Amino acid sequence: MKKEFKLMISIIKAAPQLKTRTINTLLFLIGGTLFEIGASIHISYGFIGAVYLSITTIDIFKAIMSVSCSGLGQTSSSSKKLQVKFAFYIQLFMNIIFFFVISLHRVYIANKPALDMSIKEDISLHCFNIILFCVICFFLFIYETISPKFVRLSVFCMLLPFITIMILITLTIKHSHSIFDISNLTFPIAIVTGLLLIISGSLLSIILASLLYKFPISERFMIVNNLPKRKA
Repeated sequence: MKKEFKLMISIIKAAPQLKTRTINTLLFLIGGTLFEIGASIHISYGFIGAVYLSITTIDIFKAIMSVSCSGLGQTSSSSKKLQVKFAFYIQLFMNIIFFFVISLHRVYIANKPALDMSIKEDISLHCFNIILFCVICFFLFIYETISPKFVRLSVFCMLLPFITIMILITLTIKHSHSIFDISNLTFPIAIVTGLLLIISGSLLSIILASLLYKFPISERFMIVNNLPKRKA
């Protein structure tokens, strides 16, 4: 297992545009962290932070998928492990870390509610934010599984829930009690729900990746990511 992990890491180091993707990942990570810290000032910053942190893993996933199309990753065994398992293990690991960081931070700042709301209202919004992060992670797992094979379908699968989520965020911030009731959300409920969403999203993506593995990487995905055409 340890040797296999080292092999996969060495293969990923050969990924095209690795430096650019690493910089993008760091920028999203820094931006998400700063907005998450800002959640103690206003809850809306927390919503932005949740979005930024949830998409931090996108470039890491693309790097892993791109390297499976060229160089060391072209061997059948390595390519399948990269596309079906390794990419999602890394995403799952990172998202769970972000999840617990966000959850612990929200538990801490919920004891200092904003002046215009009660502690219960403040807790419910922070819990909603935790679940929001996990919902985005869930759909990103699905999007990233489909996108290398079917770019247009993946965009539709991501835009529909994303637009819905943005509408829900807006309505929740403005009318937290008149749209749907989040007032009874508690941290235990949010944390358990969030963990289930992240784990189920990861498992579902691995199943989808296994089913879609035999489909070739789409030319559009390769063009967008400046990848050389895969050898026949």
